[in-house]
Amino acid sequence: MLSIRYFICILVCIAVSTLASLASARDMTPPTVPLTGYPVWLNKQITVLADPSGKLTIEQVVQPAVPFVTPPTEVEEIAKHNVYWLKFRLRNPDNAPRLVLLNIGSWNDARLFTVDPTEGKQGYREQHSGLLVPATQRPVQLAYYWSMPVFFEVALPPSVETTLYLRLESDYRFVRPSFAVSAMDSHMARTMERNHMLYQGVFLGAVLALLLYNLMLYLRIRDASYAYYVVFLTGSWLIWGSSYNLTLEYLWPSWPTWDLYLPHLAEEAIVIGILQFTRKYLDTPRTLPRFDIALRLMLWSQVLVLFASMFLHREDLERLLYISVATSFMLALITAVGAAWISHPLAKYFLVANIFNSVSHLILFASAFGLIPMNNFTAHVGEFGVVIEGILLSLGLAYRIRRLSEDLAEQRLTDARLKQFQEEERRELIERQNMELERRVLERTADLTQEQERTETLLRNILPAAVAEELKATGRTEPRRFEETSILFTDFADFTSTVGTIPAKRMVEELNEIFAGFDDIVDRHGLEKIKTIGDAYLAAAGLPLQTSDHALRCVRAALEMIVFIDLRNQHASIKWGLRIGIHSGPVVAGIVGKRKYAYDIWGDTVNIASRMESAGAVGRVNLSAYTYDLVRREFKCEYRGKIDAKGKGEVDMYFVLADA
Repeated sequence: MLSIRYFICILVCIAVSTLASLASARDMTPPTVPLTGYPVWLNKQITVLADPSGKLTIEQVVQPAVPFVTPPTEVEEIAKHNVYWLKFRLRNPDNAPRLVLLNIGSWNDARLFTVDPTEGKQGYREQHSGLLVPATQRPVQLAYYWSMPVFFEVALPPSVETTLYLRLESDYRFVRPSFAVSAMDSHMARTMERNHMLYQGVFLGAVLALLLYNLMLYLRIRDASYAYYVVFLTGSWLIWGSSYNLTLEYLWPSWPTWDLYLPHLAEEAIVIGILQFTRKYLDTPRTLPRFDIALRLMLWSQVLVLFASMFLHREDLERLLYISVATSFMLALITAVGAAWISHPLAKYFLVANIFNSVSHLILFASAFGLIPMNNFTAHVGEFGVVIEGILLSLGLAYRIRRLSEDLAEQRLTDARLKQFQEEERRELIERQNMELERRVLERTADLTQEQERTETLLRNILPAAVAEELKATGRTEPRRFEETSILFTDFADFTSTVGTIPAKRMVEELNEIFAGFDDIVDRHGLEKIKTIGDAYLAAAGLPLQTSDHALRCVRAALEMIVFIDLRNQHASIKWGLRIGIHSGPVVAGIVGKRKYAYDIWGDTVNIASRMESAGAVGRVNLSAYTYDLVRREFKCEYRGKIDAKGKGEVDMYFVLADA
């Protein structure tokens, strides 16, 4: 009898359980979620509706017959569709309104519809956000740790159940799909945000100060180790700023995709910066060649990481980059141990700094995985580890500068002592020599020195300084082509008839006096005198040392030559009429032959400059169109029209009037 009762009881329980299950299957309305203020995960309370076409509206979704179901948990199952609708209800147990913060995960586009119970089923309040929505258009911009997820704020009336619908859309480029939704008190979230912002302000300010300090040191002393440390600090500053949404909020609020790709670039900067900094800081190519090979291999591996980034999903790429960063820091730490083993003077700074940073990040990861309690210290210990590491490494760099300064001072002292010793030896040697021999040697040395000075002076008068130095160093000069030059060509009107009326000596004296004045003018304006051909004077700008203002120099020199001749004509018995032509363009310059060296120039530019002179007028500077285009902002010019130039046809020419 007892067994029959027991069997009947079991059957009743099975029947009740079956009926309850069937009732639950028929009614997929999500259970109400009570809120206590602390974060509550809604994964078990939500129901979902796939929207393959993406065309469902809120009016269609709220109909009772719409089949919301239990959400799938497998990533592959969720990824079959790009658009989903989520439904859940929240209940505010308080007697006062409460503002709730919803974290809906990482979706490209998200729309939250709140059913207003006071207006019936037709009252909806809509909010729009998402990973690809600009920060300025998001309803909630929260500076929260690793705050890539999308946030909404919902005002819940007191003691009322509120139904919410979420339309989620993503192509899953950036994160894999998940229906992880949580809710917490907005005031509590804002309080946590203020705490985070305080720590972030201190951290980012300290890193920025270290970055600027090391950047100024690099610009001052040009030491590559500072440059790579600046790269490392820049990557750290960006990665932490991005993790709290600060870069998106303050730097590029209208370009949210930048913040999705920024961490990858920042982590690459961290890896390259720390590896190269380790090589330069510890001088591994010289002190630890085997470790240097490992560091360089790790650097080259980043090329593979960049190549893989074109094919990997973003989350897989993040894991690869995490492994790359961790491996790089571990390799740097092992290298520091090796440097300490050989008593490298900077190894202690590097080793302590990296140990401190590594321990701080281990504490951070342990708190993130729940191994130790999460609090303000454990949540931000990684940031302070970076700051302390930066301070210690900066101290090491300062110590390095001090050591270099001390070594330099010691080297100078050694050089001074060696020089003093050599001087004493030289004096003793001189004293032991015969006075007569010393006198002859000194006289001979003086003669040779004087002769050498005369030779160098003569050589510099014949050739440009740079060409003369090349000739002295190699015994020959290579002809060179100069693409941007200006050629100044002068000639005197009626020179042939004037020569026939004055003695040859007087003519030479006149030309010598005039050309000597031209030489001074050419020197003042940075031109290079090429040669004189009878009464013609040829000079160039832009060679052998190239200048960007070659045309301006030629025009200024030409105007001064005109003034020089006019002033001389006022008191001289022979009146000279000077014509000057200028053209700009490429020339070939060099020395030909092996006797009677002369620096000369060739090319059509020289010929056109000569045509500019012959087609000019006395007391005027005649320019080609190309030269005019180079100086027209500095000088007023008069267009002469197209003038026939011998062998060149009709050419546009301009007279220089005055400064612009």
